[in-house]
This record gives sequence, C-alpha cells and structure tokens, in this order.
Amino acid sequence: MSANNLFETGEIRKSIIDLHNLKDMSDIYTFYYDETNNARRFRLKEDGFNASIYENFVLGGIVYKGKNKYIDTDKLFKDLKLQSTVKELKGKHISNKSNYIECIKSDKLNIFLKWLDNNDIYLHYSNMNNLYFAIVDIVDSVIDERIGYNMEFIYYLKNVLYKYIKEDIDFIQEVFYKFKYPNIRKEVCHEFCSYLIDWIDGVSAHNHDEGFALEFLRQCIKKARKENDLLFLEDNTDYILMNDFSSIYIQSIFMFPNSYHIFDEETEVFKIVDNKKLYMFEELLNNYVCVKSTDNKLIQISDVIIGHLGKYFTFINKTNSKNYESIIDKLGSLELENIYLLNKLIDKSDKTNKAFIQNTCCISDINKYNTFFEMASLKYEVIKTKSENN
Repeated sequence: MSANNLFETGEIRKSIIDLHNLKDMSDIYTFYYDETNNARRFRLKEDGFNASIYENFVLGGIVYKGKNKYIDTDKLFKDLKLQSTVKELKGKHISNKSNYIECIKSDKLNIFLKWLDNNDIYLHYSNMNNLYFAIVDIVDSVIDERIGYNMEFIYYLKNVLYKYIKEDIDFIQEVFYKFKYPNIRKEVCHEFCSYLIDWIDGVSAHNHDEGFALEFLRQCIKKARKENDLLFLEDNTDYILMNDFSSIYIQSIFMFPNSYHIFDEETEVFKIVDNKKLYMFEELLNNYVCVKSTDNKLIQISDVIIGHLGKYFTFINKTNSKNYESIIDKLGSLELENIYLLNKLIDKSDKTNKAFIQNTCCISDINKYNTFFEMASLKYEVIKTKSENN
C-alpha cells in the first residue's frame, strides 16, 4: 500500500465525519457483527438479478461502550427456555417464520427485545439496498461537479431515479443487460444514454417535483451523451453490480479506529479485508477479529437481531405505505409491543451515536421504515395508556 493510500483512508473517514457532522467517533466501543441476505455479489443475469431486489444486505449487531464489559447472557438464554439440544442461538429459535408479521407474534422475541432494552446495549447496522447502490452511479456520472449542486438535491435525484427504475424494473433490467451495465464502453455510451433519455420521456411523474427531477436528469444525460462520458460506468466488470460487500466491513472498522470489532467468521470477505492491510494515515489498524459464532453468545445475539431487521426491511420494501394503517390495525398487543421495543432500541442507539445506524437506501425507503415503526409504536403507546388507566 502506497503512502498515498495510507493518507487516503484517514481522509475518507474525515470527509464522512464532516459531511454528516458525526460526533464521538474516536470513543472506545465494542462492536459485534453478523450479517443477513449476503448474496456474496450482486449481478445481472439475462433473466433478472441473482438476488431479490427486495432483500437488503444488513451487517451489524450489538455494541456497548468501552471494552470487556460483563453482560449477563446466561439469564437471557435461560429465560428463552431453549431445548437442551440447541448449541447456538439462531433466529429460528426466536421465531421460525419468514414473514415479518408472523415473525413478531413471538413471546420469545418479546423476551429477547426486553433483555436488550434492559441492558446497557445498543444496536448498530449498515443496511444496503442492492438495487439502489447499483443505480446511483448513473446520477454521479452525469452531474457536472463544476455546477456545485448540494448533496440534498443529489440525494433527491437518486431517490427519484431509483423509484421509477423500480417501477419499470423489467425494462430497465433488459437495458442494463444489453449494455453490460455497469461497464458502459465508449462505443455504446451514446446509445445507452439515448435509451435512458427515451425511457425518461415516457415516464409519467407522480408529482411536479419528481417530474422536475426527471427532466433535470434527462438534460444531464443528454449532456453526457454529447460528451460521450459516463465516468463511474466505465472500466468496470460486465454485469457485476456489487462485486462483494467488503467495503461495508472495512468502513465499519476504520470509522471507529479506537474501538474493537468482533465479526462472525466470513472467510471470503476477510480474505479481501485482510489483504487491504488497513491503515489510518500511517498507522496499521489492528482493531478487529473474526470468531466462531458457536463460541461467542454476543455474536449469536447479533445474528438474531440482524436477521430480524433483515426481515423487517424486506417486508417494508414489498409493502405499499398506503396499507400501513390496515396492517397495523390487525396487530395484537404482543406484535405492537415487539415493534415498539425494536423502534425504541434503534432510536436509543441513533441518539447515542449517529454512526451506529447506516442506511445505503433511497430517502423514501428510509422514510417508509421509520413511518411504519412510528405508527405501530404510537398505537402501542395509546393501548398501553388506556390499559394503565383502567
């Protein structure tokens, strides 16, 4: 690794901290990790994608302040009344349902979430929508940096593009496959841009603001077509939208360089991570280890909570927000309390450190995640108040 690369790692961290106004990033925490929906890589096939566009990759688990803190996991495992044959706690031991609404009808989930809430433990996770990640380079490739648009507007453009691509996913997938996206060669750049321009021409925007954003993008793509230049969509590998998820692991490590990061064994990813020889400026980062989940109950607990979050994000990705009220109206007190407890944990974690919760998703999806939590939590609080007053 060259001296230039050593410096760059520290600068990336600094730029992220400055951009998001993050605090306490040099404090000491201990992070435990597991992941869900790990497709190894996200790629195009002739008939679609190799993984569901509704299933987000999620990496994370639990975190606490300091190092070597004692946490009484024995009480949790005892209260869950697991069968004697269970050697490792998994999500299926809390609830074996794949559907989120069925999953939250679980007394064991209630015990699990209350245990997390009653201990001085926080959640952390990186939640990445694979399709969103795959298409944002279109916007970054056509925006003229000299004009200096603010990040909020650029995020909005990405949000709108993602929304309408998702609504017309079959056609877009065919276009992407035809041009071997994200590796758009110079000789087909003009034609690819023309496809996108014609597609935008045919889109019926849902409102004026989204219509303006689409037209703005159309004009940017026309300029890129004229210049025959799509900077971030060149010199890539045909059809590979996400080669691996190592960058998410790496960012977690270097964003908290004074903390301790304990990962479940993930051989393929850590071949890449270890080979990077991560440096913070000129100092080698040696703040992470991989362990067997069977030997670490906090990794097992991380597996359960991340698996649960993965189901939640999939459920929201597939659900129209117009149906939230009718869905919530059918939930019983146990389901509502479990949603309330999870929302409380996420809110507590986010307030402790903004960097604990990371979403690489479009703005509207993040709003959908939060809105369902808020609506269900509010109903739970109303029911609880009425019960206490009777």
